[in-house]
Amino acid sequence: MRTLVAFLLFAGALGVFAGRTASFSRNLQQVTYNCTLELGCTSCPIGCNATAVGSCVAGDTAGRFRCMRCQLLPNANNTKQNLRPAADGSCGCAPGWHLNTTASPRRCVICPKNSWCPGGTESASKWVAPGDPGIVACPSFMVTINPGANNRLMCVNQPGYSWIRPVTPQADPSVAVCPENTFSTGLRKQPNCTACPSGMKTTNGLPVINFSPGAPANYSNTYNDSAGTTKGESAEACLVPPGWYYTSSNKVIRCPEGEYRAAYVAANATGANQCVRCPRGTTTFASASPELKYCDVLMPGFYWIESTKRPGFGTQPVGNPPQYTKICEQNFYCPGNYPSDPDGKTPCPSNLWTKNVRSTSAADCLVPPGYRLPLPAATNNITKCQNNPGEYFPEWRRTTEADVDKCKTCGAGIMSDDNEPINQFALDSTNFAAAAPTFVYTPQTSASCYISQGQGMSRNISDPTQFRATTCTNNTYGVAEKTYELRINPCKDCPANTFTTGTGVCGISDSYRAPNGGGFFDPRACCTRPGWGYDGVRAAVCAQGTYNPADSEPADKCRECPPGTTTAPGAVDAASVDNINDCKFTLPGFGVQAAAELNSSVITAAGLRECDVGKFSVGGEALAANLTNCQPCPMKRTTRFSGATNTTECDVCPAGMGTTNATGAAGDCNNCNPGFFGDIGREGGDTECKPCPGKLVSSFNFYINGSANTLDVGVVSEAGAVSSQQCLLQFAAIETGNWFLPTTANVVLSIITLTSPPTDQKCMDACQAEDLCQFFTYDYSTRTCQQRKATAANPAEASGLTKIAYKVLAGNGLGFENRLAKTPVNPKEAGSGVFSWFNDDKAAEIGETFTINPTPNPVTIVNCLTACNDEPTCAAVVLTMTPPTYNTLASTSTPCVFKRGVLSMPSTSPGASDTTNKRTMVKYRTTPGAVRPF
Repeated sequence: MRTLVAFLLFAGALGVFAGRTASFSRNLQQVTYNCTLELGCTSCPIGCNATAVGSCVAGDTAGRFRCMRCQLLPNANNTKQNLRPAADGSCGCAPGWHLNTTASPRRCVICPKNSWCPGGTESASKWVAPGDPGIVACPSFMVTINPGANNRLMCVNQPGYSWIRPVTPQADPSVAVCPENTFSTGLRKQPNCTACPSGMKTTNGLPVINFSPGAPANYSNTYNDSAGTTKGESAEACLVPPGWYYTSSNKVIRCPEGEYRAAYVAANATGANQCVRCPRGTTTFASASPELKYCDVLMPGFYWIESTKRPGFGTQPVGNPPQYTKICEQNFYCPGNYPSDPDGKTPCPSNLWTKNVRSTSAADCLVPPGYRLPLPAATNNITKCQNNPGEYFPEWRRTTEADVDKCKTCGAGIMSDDNEPINQFALDSTNFAAAAPTFVYTPQTSASCYISQGQGMSRNISDPTQFRATTCTNNTYGVAEKTYELRINPCKDCPANTFTTGTGVCGISDSYRAPNGGGFFDPRACCTRPGWGYDGVRAAVCAQGTYNPADSEPADKCRECPPGTTTAPGAVDAASVDNINDCKFTLPGFGVQAAAELNSSVITAAGLRECDVGKFSVGGEALAANLTNCQPCPMKRTTRFSGATNTTECDVCPAGMGTTNATGAAGDCNNCNPGFFGDIGREGGDTECKPCPGKLVSSFNFYINGSANTLDVGVVSEAGAVSSQQCLLQFAAIETGNWFLPTTANVVLSIITLTSPPTDQKCMDACQAEDLCQFFTYDYSTRTCQQRKATAANPAEASGLTKIAYKVLAGNGLGFENRLAKTPVNPKEAGSGVFSWFNDDKAAEIGETFTINPTPNPVTIVNCLTACNDEPTCAAVVLTMTPPTYNTLASTSTPCVFKRGVLSMPSTSPGASDTTNKRTMVKYRTTPGAVRPF
């Protein structure tokens, strides 16, 4: 009873708290109470909405209360952040959220990623610190895609893992790491990882690879790529593995043998689409080689430069790219592969040769042409075929061939030379090719077999397949020099009437005999007898004009008599033509012309000269010591060439001479008169002196009183002139630009009275008539004529101590000489090279003195005359001579002085009588040899 009363009292109290009358009905558990803090309501769950009516109800008869309405957060953006009544009457959170009890007011927070929140009751959803039940972490290597996961099945696999469904609803899901060569992007509950495209691998995805199948026992090179597990999180984890390459058709292909590719790379990475060729001379044992070090197999024909420097082994060689191998040199072989010897190169045994470089097998080691291999081969080296006696061998031979120890023989007495080349190669600068070959010479074919000088070759009588050498003696001769090749080449017989043996004169044969008693080697060894000669076909008595003493080289030839001589005419026998002294008769056009041509009345080997020009010889005469063989032409005539044979060839006069216009006996050739010349190049029969071309070949126009005055001048030559080029102007106006030649008072000028009317032409004719007249001066104003001559009657003027040489101008082709002054500079003229000479001790007072630069050096007569001739303004040269001969220059400071005329211009005023009206013309003196000093 006491217990019931207590319960009823408690229930009444609740009703009071709720503001309602207590009811003791069967609906007692549904009775609600108004629970507020002011009423001291502390039995409602934490977080219940205390201000709302009916938010807290009695839960059961035990006095527990349930929250029906939890308090709300102010200004909450997400309603799930609000607390909500749980099944047990507490204020918890919705699934996917957890309860944060430290916040004020309490609130629900969304479940973080990679975990899930069960929500529900306060105790189930509460999370303050790790380990609280409100947040449950996803199993290892699992994540959630978004925050707010509300159950364990929302935990999915991370990238690189597959997802495993739980075996029971209460169990957690799990993951498995993706195996090698697969990948998973995760986050999708993928039950299986995706396999990499065919051939692509993840890092460390290659299996252990043995690269030595078929390799030698000492080769062991494996590739182990199991260093760890790769977790592929995307297709990008699938790479092109080492030893493979990626093609444009999206396939992965293994690198072929001899190539490699290192490292895992993406398909689009540089170098992924190709393999790298092994260094030159190296290869691999297998395809799909993943590193350089697998290029450790030698290719046939190559060897290691240094056995400790190989790809991936020991110290690497320098260079870019590094060079590991060389090509196998000649006379070595390099089998390649993985050699048991350190460098992979083996010399040929027995000093055998290989035909070229890069040999790969011992089978390439051969006996070269021109060699043999003495047996047994294992203990002997090759030796060259012998030269004496001669041997040869033409082919390369294997050591197993029959008779490899023998060479072919040339034949009895036949020798051989090392005459034919074998290529001998060295390596070029790259060490991967043969350089241009040098040569080793050996006897390889019958072309190396030879017979020596004075020998012949014939078949061997006992074995016609063989040859033999024969020494050529007993009136035969053999080859002239060493002769190669095996062919019939017998000794040749001497021609008829010749011989190689005997005594006396035939000793000359030894000059054509091989040394040390060898055979004869030249047909000239076949001697002829004195007076005989061999013409290449037969021996016969020497013809007229030849002889043969047969006592010296060449004994087989008849020798020509010395020039201009012959042997006796008529019948010829050997006795009359066996000595040079038999050549004692002259040929036409030749004769003895000097005593030295005879030696004690015997002709010398130099012979005779042709008769000189102007002489002739009919020939057939015995040599005459009195020099009468060549006769002079008659009538002072001459010949046009030497070696004339009769008087009909005396058909011209000598140069400068003729039969007409000459002084002398009629019909004879004499010196041509002045004004004529005898041509040096006459045709046959031409004996005339020809006149100088034209009488009035030049006209000088002098500008006088405003008009031109013409003076016609002829041409003339010295006596004995030989060409028209020696025909020069009879008078010339000093030189172009000199108007008259002034003189001092010490020089006497003769005044010539001219017939009326006086003219310059008459003045010139008067000077021409006087041999000693040097020049005339005509005054056109007063019409007076003066001339200069130094007479012999006045020694002071013509002793020869002083000479004057006037420059002479050319006449032939000179043309019209215009003396008019039309320009400030007058025309000038060089000389002809000829001078008109006079003795005149007053010559220094004639004309104006001037200097020619450069001065003659050295000062000689010729150099002084040359300087004046080449200087247009020079009119004459005055020379001081040395007595008593007066033909050399004196040793004074000025042995020659240059003179010129007055250079003043003519007056333009009619009737002017100044010096410009005077004109001087110099005479060309043609007297033979007149006072020339040389």
